[in-house]
Amino acid sequence: MKKLSLENIELPTDPNFHFDPETKELIESTQTAPIRVVDGTIVCGDNSGNNQYWFDYYGELQHGCTWIREDLEKWAIDNFGKNSYWEWENPEMLSLVVD
Repeated sequence: MKKLSLENIELPTDPNFHFDPETKELIESTQTAPIRVVDGTIVCGDNSGNNQYWFDYYGELQHGCTWIREDLEKWAIDNFGKNSYWEWENPEMLSLVVD
């Protein structure tokens, strides 16, 4: 099996907005997908609470439908080939499968 690496691969990012209650301003920052290598497997997900921005197992943000962001799917295909896809490890983590 080919060893997967994130070396020289740019992780997907997107704008993120949050409200600062002290200044009462909407702050824009960049949200980076929580992708990393764990035991030789590329995974997406962590305990930061930002997973629902990239995927949602329970469908809380998508009317009860499980979903993975299209740009996360595209990132996998662009970097690891057309037979790459994300598989659910648990509700908080995806693992990248490369066939």
